[in-house]
Amino acid sequence: MTPIGIIALAVSVLAAGLFSGLMFTLIFLMQLKWDRQTAAEYITDIQPFLEVGKGNRVIALVLFVGLLAPIPALLGTGDLQTGAVTLLILTGMIIFGLGALGVTVVLNLPTYHAIMSLNPQSPDDSWQTLKQRFFRLNLMRFIASFVALLLFVAAMAIQL
Repeated sequence: MTPIGIIALAVSVLAAGLFSGLMFTLIFLMQLKWDRQTAAEYITDIQPFLEVGKGNRVIALVLFVGLLAPIPALLGTGDLQTGAVTLLILTGMIIFGLGALGVTVVLNLPTYHAIMSLNPQSPDDSWQTLKQRFFRLNLMRFIASFVALLLFVAAMAIQL
């Protein structure tokens, strides 16, 4: 693999690791707190969080870097390389693209909007369903980004 390919693979590891860590924090720390809250407490707590998180430039950058950084790594594979590295990188890229970026754009953003429309003074019955959906989507994004991280690390290990 070319030096640019190795750097791109290292950036892929970093991006997948950062996003995986963020999702880990949401599902294993924040969700425990949110599960203990009443409807009004949950809505009052999560809405400012989502205002900061939704569309956050740093999170968007990590997602797009995680999707695009593997491309130079794929292009940097040499003739002497086994197909295993290419397969690991390509699989990691697809899993990250669909499971982290895809779920975020297609499923999480509508859930964010629905949670933002809840009224903490008179929450309707959908708040628990939305809270569970938010958790499940974050769990999906964690699993996808963590699997992509493992695949990128495995590709990197083969290269070194």
